[in-house]
Amino acid sequence: MEVFPVEIALNREAVWLGWVSPEDGGASFLTKEDRLIFSCNGSDNLMWEVMRMFPGAQFGVASFFDLDSIVGKFSKNLILEGDFALNVWNLLTDLYHTFGGADTTFSERHVDVYRRLFSQSESAPIVGVRRVRLSTHDMEVVREVLLEGVELFAQRVGAAKAAKSLAT
Repeated sequence: MEVFPVEIALNREAVWLGWVSPEDGGASFLTKEDRLIFSCNGSDNLMWEVMRMFPGAQFGVASFFDLDSIVGKFSKNLILEGDFALNVWNLLTDLYHTFGGADTTFSERHVDVYRRLFSQSESAPIVGVRRVRLSTHDMEVVREVLLEGVELFAQRVGAAKAAKSLAT
């Protein structure tokens, strides 16, 4: 199993998670017994935690997402376009799929908005996708998805911290 360390800034704290791309094609964050595996003490601590639970895991390239900046940009009504919003959408979608949920934030009704958002990315011209301007409605949907995803992330990290403190 290859684990990609992901550092996420949220509420002025750095949280490290392990992102995995299972061989069956899905992508998710590493869990054990439905608990998020994480570290607030750097990537080395995350790697130690992963190796303790999954001996033989291999580690890939690390990445960084500043979720605090997303919340800040939306509170200032700044428009997020291109790769930044797309990458965060993908990250939060993987988190959503890791744990599931009762809402429809990451549902089929967002596919068209996702496609238009993808058209803003640097990868779009490479695969022959023409850039499409995002409407006000599109940006409202992007904002909804990203903010609900940030909330889900905060809830899951909080629950994982609580479970970890009970276990020690």
